[in-house]
Amino acid sequence: MAAPGSSIYSTVVGGYDTFSGTSMATPHVAGAGGQLMANGASNTKARDTIKSSAENIGLADNESGAGLLDVAAALNYDSSDN
Repeated sequence: MAAPGSSIYSTVVGGYDTFSGTSMATPHVAGAGGQLMANGASNTKARDTIKSSAENIGLADNESGAGLLDVAAALNYDSSDN
């Protein structure tokens, strides 16, 4: 799974800073899983949904796994529902 992980604005003691790396990408995926489970999905269903809704970004499986995390697709978010 590829997820946003470069130049992520985050909290630090006393304020905010920008970080990059897997420690910034992982919370995006965990948050998507948490939201799916809060909506009633089992852990297996949440995992499957995240993987099946990922965007193919043209990289090999060993480079991006299932693809790029697409939280809107995983949650069936319709942008016309603003």
